[in-house]
Amino acid sequence: MQVWDQAGVNLLYFWNLPKGEPPSTYHADFVRGISFNVSQDGHTQLCAGCSNGDIQVFSVGAGGLLKSVTCLKHHKCTITALGSSYQSRRGIWSDDLGCELVSCDDQGNICVWEATSADKYTCLRIIEGGVPCSSLAVRKGFIIAGRTDGCVRIYRLRDGTLHSEIVAHSRWLSAMDLHPNRDVLATAAEDCTLAVWQLPIAGEKAACLLSVCKFNEVLTGVAFCGKDSDDVAVVAYDVDGLTVWRAG
Repeated sequence: MQVWDQAGVNLLYFWNLPKGEPPSTYHADFVRGISFNVSQDGHTQLCAGCSNGDIQVFSVGAGGLLKSVTCLKHHKCTITALGSSYQSRRGIWSDDLGCELVSCDDQGNICVWEATSADKYTCLRIIEGGVPCSSLAVRKGFIIAGRTDGCVRIYRLRDGTLHSEIVAHSRWLSAMDLHPNRDVLATAAEDCTLAVWQLPIAGEKAACLLSVCKFNEVLTGVAFCGKDSDDVAVVAYDVDGLTVWRAG
């Protein structure tokens, strides 16, 4: 795992994933799923999912100094995604900012963790989703789960019950991004489409705000960007460059 500065110029931290015990006979060890989180004591952590189901937690100190502090063990198979309210808000303080981290594995099980401190994470509950998630986020007491079947499911954070579902895409949902200031979600998928959604939370109804097809381009990444984060950028597999839709 490599951590770079915001400009992508300076390598700040490098971590070698320990070899699995026992070693996997199906794949090499790898890291998948990464998210910042904040604990109840106000400190920031960087969490990384591992192919053996572990979640490695690093404390973030002054100047971006990282230190491995603990390893979370609950999942029995490969981690597919991590998310938190702190990550979806991009570290900006808000009234709904919590200390929960959510994780998903290859069997579709979503685990809700509560961070008391950098070295103390407690598994609060397990949500059996049945389908793996490629992306996770937390917003205003809800878990936003982008699934490999193309759907976005929204669960209540406090008890794990299903709140609503958006049938967003016809193929694998590759990536999603939550707007840091508004309850709006961008999704990209293997069906070559980008979509922007109004989330059905906080009294709002689900609505598709934008739908664009990038013909013959399998979309692999999406992010809100630009002034006030109102523009949307996407990248596609084997395409040298990115495409940006600017807010009108």
